[in-house]
Amino acid sequence: MTSALTRFLQQHYPSLTTAKPLFDCWLISLRFNLQKDTLSTSDEAYFQEVVHRASLLFRAVFAPDEPALLVYEQWRSKRHRIRSSNYLLRQLPVSQTAIHFQRITNPYSDTLKWMRMHFPTISQIPYTEILAAISNQDFGRRPALHGRLFFLNQRTGLAFHMYDDRGLDIIGPDVASLRYLYEEFNELILDYDRPHIDALFAT
Repeated sequence: MTSALTRFLQQHYPSLTTAKPLFDCWLISLRFNLQKDTLSTSDEAYFQEVVHRASLLFRAVFAPDEPALLVYEQWRSKRHRIRSSNYLLRQLPVSQTAIHFQRITNPYSDTLKWMRMHFPTISQIPYTEILAAISNQDFGRRPALHGRLFFLNQRTGLAFHMYDDRGLDIIGPDVASLRYLYEEFNELILDYDRPHIDALFAT
C-alpha cells in the first residue's frame, strides 16, 4: 500500500530529496530569519522572539485543524531510536498503528543510520511547544527536539521545516502557492538568500 508521504511527494514534489536543507532541495522556496540581531542567546527574550516568529509563519501555513502530515527523521543506534517517550510523540495523541516507520539513508555520513516516521495529525498541533523544543536543541535547554521535523499541508502542498533557532524553510509546489508568504512576511526573509528569493517572485 502506498504511504501518505509517498502520495504527498508524488503529487507535489516528485523529484524532491531531503538530503540537503529543504531550501536547497527545491527551487520554489523561502527561507526566513528567526533571530533578532539585538538579542543574545543568553537572553530568554531571544528564544521568545524565535518562537514568536516561527509561530507567526506556522499559523500562516496551517489554519486551525488543517490536515497535516508530520515527518520526523532522527539518527538511530542501539541507544538512539525513535521511542514513544520522544518529545514529539508526547505532544501528539497518535496511536502506534498510525505511525509509518522507515529506515532511510543518512543524509550526512555513512556511520550513523537514520529512521523516519510519519503520521497524520488527528488533533490540533501544539505548535508553539514543538517549535520551542526545536529552538532549544543546540543550547542544552529543555525540552529539546533533535533530528529533523517537517510539517506538510496536505491541502495546499506547502512544506514547513524549522531547522533550528536561526531560521526555517517553506517550500511550495509553485510560485503562486508561496506568494502570500513572500509578501506578508517579506521583512523576515533571510538577507543572505534574498537575491534568489526576490528573483523568484519578480515575474
